[in-house]
Amino acid sequence: ELHGSGVVSDQEVQSRYRGAFIQTAKLPSEYAGLKEELQTRFVGWAHRTGGLEAMRVAYGTVSRQAYPTLGFYKRCLELESDPKHLVVLHEYACRVRESDMEPWLAYLRHLVTQQRKLEDAASVFWRASRALATDDDRAVFDSRYQALLY
Repeated sequence: ELHGSGVVSDQEVQSRYRGAFIQTAKLPSEYAGLKEELQTRFVGWAHRTGGLEAMRVAYGTVSRQAYPTLGFYKRCLELESDPKHLVVLHEYACRVRESDMEPWLAYLRHLVTQQRKLEDAASVFWRASRALATDDDRAVFDSRYQALLY
């Protein structure tokens, strides 16, 4: 609803985004870029207008209603600062495309370099190794993970 000043309320913006999520969820896969753009803009808007807490509510909304994309989770990871929330976001990002090594490597980089949690990293490495599609992928992944460690 427009206020007298011609400004759209935050509730109206959220409502419009939610409506757009419902509409774009029905679109075929060739519209994935549009879906991702919508999701990342929503979380960016929430962060700009309401800070981290609003952003967390927004990514919860997208996670429940909009089949989040990897790009969406990458954007959330750029904006988030809390270590516990970062771990959750990395977990979600890895689930979007389990056979893609890049989200797994980003997660491992976070665990090894930022949180210094090598035991957690070993567990994530094991899960990622099982998720990767081919022996060649696993070999490249192993090499890149070893480079993180040394």
